[in-house]
Amino acid sequence: NGKFSRKYGVYRGNNISFGALYSFLLQPNEPIEITVIRAFGRNGHESLLTAEQARKESTESIILKTSERIMQWIQSGNVPNTIKGDALDLYYKSLLVLKNAQNPVVGTISSSFHVLYGYKNWMRDALMSAFMLDSAGHHDEFRLFMDWAAEYATLDDKGGFHTTYSPIDGSFGGFVEPQYDANGLYLMAMN
Repeated sequence: NGKFSRKYGVYRGNNISFGALYSFLLQPNEPIEITVIRAFGRNGHESLLTAEQARKESTESIILKTSERIMQWIQSGNVPNTIKGDALDLYYKSLLVLKNAQNPVVGTISSSFHVLYGYKNWMRDALMSAFMLDSAGHHDEFRLFMDWAAEYATLDDKGGFHTTYSPIDGSFGGFVEPQYDANGLYLMAMN
């Protein structure tokens, strides 16, 4: 538990519960391969167990399994037959960004991966992301977000959605309010 120190620039002051920083000294023109495993859990112990399990597999095996699971997920939705080549590749990558932005337990969707935006679930943007997932045939992800919005997203004193929420636990995130465009998008989603 702690915070990043000043020397890490934009990350300074952010809370961390478990993490590591590495540095490497490389020789010029010397090829090197570095494998990094990121493991997540509800606590540090669970994260370590997940990392230990992953270390038992080869890098190639992990990459192959990841690739297979990604393609299974993509194929489970709508794969447009009207686009090909680079456009189809962009479609797949865009879906993966949306999938990876969603908290798979809570349902929130991070609207920006930029530190200055706080990685927050901006309600308007997250609703549009949920629309895109639904349109692409990934209805479970859409439902997960909509269930969170209907059941757990706190409302402001006028009955509207807050501007932002925490992508980690779905709590009120605090930002300039009111911004009621999310309310209209929510009503559209209900139709």
